[in-house]
Amino acid sequence: MSILSPLKMNNLGTTARGETTSST
Repeated sequence: MSILSPLKMNNLGTTARGETTSST
């Protein structure tokens, strides 16, 4: 889940860290 967590969060545009990434 550690790997799927960030991937899924990236879809929303926010990483587990709370940063806005994958916006592009």
